[in-house]
Amino acid sequence: MGERILVTTEYLKEKEEEWKELLGLAQNAYQEAAKSADKLEEYFSCKETAVIRKKFAVWKEEGMDVFERLKSHLGKLKSMALIYEEAERSNVNVTVPN
Repeated sequence: MGERILVTTEYLKEKEEEWKELLGLAQNAYQEAAKSADKLEEYFSCKETAVIRKKFAVWKEEGMDVFERLKSHLGKLKSMALIYEEAERSNVNVTVPN
């Protein structure tokens, strides 16, 4: 029971920014892979490239939906930080025993 939990809003904000940047890089790489799959048919005219292009078209749409949902979840970190900050401001007369 002597254990303390410390919530730092700065940590939540930092992680939100860090993870949003990482997610953006992953999303860009994903889009580039889809573009590359589209271009394969410019160089190779065969059944396999058509299959890859069609599959990537489906995956691209599904993937973009997933990236948007992940962004939404990351936005919750900032919301949590703001809620904690507001709670701290409203608890100005509360002291924590040592």
